[in-house]
Amino acid sequence: MPKARLHLSPGTDPRALAALRMRLQRALHAAGVDDPDALSITPFQPGEAWAQALARTDLNLDTTGFSGGITSFELLWHGIPTVAWPGRTLRGRQTLALLRRLGLEELVAADADDYVRIAVNLARSADRRAALRETLLARRERLRDGGATARALSDILRGA
Repeated sequence: MPKARLHLSPGTDPRALAALRMRLQRALHAAGVDDPDALSITPFQPGEAWAQALARTDLNLDTTGFSGGITSFELLWHGIPTVAWPGRTLRGRQTLALLRRLGLEELVAADADDYVRIAVNLARSADRRAALRETLLARRERLRDGGATARALSDILRGA
């Protein structure tokens, strides 16, 4: 994907952002990607800046080993297709649960090769991404559970 752009907003600590940028630039260079625009790392910015970033986002790649959690929820809510490769722990399976709730398990990878295959296929197909965006927006209310989770947790805690 020679014109792909990777945008990350992993936090606000300038030292952590600089270290991440260096690590990823080395990895990109080692993979033959020398385009300075291929990587953008910015501190998280709420409000209008976040809305503008979402408007420029074609595809979200859920983090491996540690779920995007609230970020995945928000991106899916805004119709941004998200590819997940769930891990074995709960924290790595949150986006899987969201995609299941949306009936979009086709976006869940079985392994690393599948993760790359799904991501590349979606990156290459604007029509498929647009169709997924429409599906996500039409189904996004499924992400809300009407308080069922809170009631279930309350029942568990009462029984403990």
